[in-house]
Parts: sequence; C-alpha cells; structure tokens
Amino acid sequence: MPVADISSRLTPYVEELLDNDYARESMREGGLKLRAGAKALASGRRKPPGRRGRRLLLLLGISIVGAGLALAADEDLRSSLFGAGSEAETSEGNRG
Repeated sequence: MPVADISSRLTPYVEELLDNDYARESMREGGLKLRAGAKALASGRRKPPGRRGRRLLLLLGISIVGAGLALAADEDLRSSLFGAGSEAETSEGNRG
C-alpha cells in the first residue's frame, strides 16, 4: 500500500484528534509519563519496596466498617453478639 494512500486515509482521524482538547491533553500526559518511565529505566532506578503496613491497615479498616454495617443491618446478629439487648429495652420501658 503506498504511503500517500495511507496518509489520505488517516488525515480525517488526525484532524479530529487535533480538534479534541481532551484527547490532546491525554496524549500529552501519556507522553510525559512515557518519558519519565524511559528515564527511570535508563538510570537503573528500581521500584520502591511495598508498604505492607498500609495495606494491612486498609484491610483492617475495611473489615471493621463491614462488621459495623453487618451489625447495623441484622438484628439477629446484634442480639446473638450482644445478648438480649431488646429485652433490656422493653424492661426499662415497663418501669416508667
């Protein structure tokens, strides 16, 4: 396929790309990140070690929130975990 034929087929797409601000900005950012990555590879820089502590704290936080939501949503779970909480409330109501 001749180069002129490829060029004529791609021209509308290139014009549309140049008119699209979002696409231009995305391509610019991608180019900057590609350049930074190439510099890092060329300098021999390594990826920093992972932060296990942060992951563990995040997992623990998500677990606590999930347990709280489960307790808030399920009355049977609350009563089995905390005892007869609803009986104590009814006996207090009968005193007054």
